[in-house]
Amino acid sequence: MSTASRTKFIYIGVVCFAAVALWLGFDEFALVPNHGNVITTMALICVTVIASSMRIERSTDPNNQISISLDSPFVFATVLVLSWHGFVFCVFVVQTINWLKSRFAGVNASLYELAFSISNFVINGAAALLVLHALHFRLGSGVEPLPLLVALAAAVAMTLVNITLTYLFILAVAGQSSVGAWMRKPDIWISDIAMTSVGLPVAALWSINPWLVVPVQAALLFILPALAVPELKRKAQTDGRTGLYTATAFDEAAARCFERARQREESLGLILLDIDHFKRVNDSYGHLAGDAALARLGVIVGSMCRDTTIAGRVGGEEFGVLLPGMSLQGAIAFAERARISIERETFYADARGDRVPFRLTISAGIAMLEPGHRDIFELKAAADRALYRAKAAGRNRHAS
Repeated sequence: MSTASRTKFIYIGVVCFAAVALWLGFDEFALVPNHGNVITTMALICVTVIASSMRIERSTDPNNQISISLDSPFVFATVLVLSWHGFVFCVFVVQTINWLKSRFAGVNASLYELAFSISNFVINGAAALLVLHALHFRLGSGVEPLPLLVALAAAVAMTLVNITLTYLFILAVAGQSSVGAWMRKPDIWISDIAMTSVGLPVAALWSINPWLVVPVQAALLFILPALAVPELKRKAQTDGRTGLYTATAFDEAAARCFERARQREESLGLILLDIDHFKRVNDSYGHLAGDAALARLGVIVGSMCRDTTIAGRVGGEEFGVLLPGMSLQGAIAFAERARISIERETFYADARGDRVPFRLTISAGIAMLEPGHRDIFELKAAADRALYRAKAAGRNRHAS
């Protein structure tokens, strides 16, 4: 067994052990005077199963898809409404059904993933319960600010524990490179906390009359497509191989940057990067190796971009980088950093089970916005001419 596999199973084992210890160690908590009978408990489980089936994909990395669903508010509601063992039973049923659905859909979902999912939710619920009991929360305390803040703190604890355990799981399974930028995106954290917090009104309505939850679930069902619109737009703008902008999205962003820079009389740099002799990679090592190299270049270029920098794949093996507000010296420094980073990078191709290393170089053409440029196409033409000069001068260099 490899070191990575050993680390993965050790981590999952620790998480499962912690979940079992919490399951057996927690006393019967009671956040509401009456937990409800078996019928209402099973009804809440069914509602949670239905909610968990409604999901969208959200990710900042095309190789690391993160899915979100509507189950988080209903799972949080079960923490508030059911007994501790009732909550654990609900988690077991919901996650097992989701796992079976994945298996029947042809997804290679393993048993250790099921064990981790169940254990993860149990630990999340335990974190929420600890906060609720430490701060003496009782469902039905009214709408005073303090109980609401306590419930919000529990939702935050539940979400942060979930994100942390999931982060470590991805790290153990796939390594640091696959963790992606989603951990550094505050909008993902905030939206997850907000979605989990919806479980408080769900629990309050359920404790009054379970039928009142039906319109809430229907409303969330209509909200979910609206949440998916920004993600669909992002996917349409993202190149699936490199994670950068598509050529169309890059051209649209470039046109906006050009007009803004011209109106404000600000500097604007454009760099065109082209992989030298890329056809040889495909011919020698195959298109899979070429695709992997493109993906790695996308990571390298993307990691160099600051907030205002825009990078895209504008051709088969050609990348474009927009540098608003940057001087010619800054653009040259960016191109050189990219060239040196790629020149020093070792790429690998799979050949008959062996990993064969190979190297790549790039050429760069740099152009700056000038008063004579009437539109973005003239700026691109200037960068393209500079790229041609870099190629003609021997490649693996920049020209401006």
